[in-house]
Amino acid sequence: MALRVSVWYLLLLIVSEAQTEMRQAYLTRATGQECQTSAIGEAWTSISNIGCYIKCTFLYRVTCESVVYNPDTKGCTPGSVALESLAFGSLGQSRIPARDSDEEIYYAKRPVPECNTTSGYELVDNCGSYICRPTSFNFSKI
Repeated sequence: MALRVSVWYLLLLIVSEAQTEMRQAYLTRATGQECQTSAIGEAWTSISNIGCYIKCTFLYRVTCESVVYNPDTKGCTPGSVALESLAFGSLGQSRIPARDSDEEIYYAKRPVPECNTTSGYELVDNCGSYICRPTSFNFSKI
């Protein structure tokens, strides 16, 4: 069983490397000043950002939503949801990549939820995750 999984993983890496240009359209690159995430596992080395992302989704099927990749060291760290770095700082969690780091964060766009923008709601794209939120809220009515 383990050998079969390893063969499939190797095949996925080979295919992903051959189709890097095509698949990169599905991942968005950002810096630590733009987006950050929480690490969901130990780091490893990967030959490319695509290989990094594929292994992350293979190992962490449900929770892998982003990766932090260093093109110089080939280091790859699996991450959860990518969030705007200033908003994410208030959660008190360890954030990666550092705001001043050379590392890059890659995330895939999430499906866009239904959002009735004609009834006082707005659709906000926050580092690949979409949020439908009220444009204003009147606390005096509570």
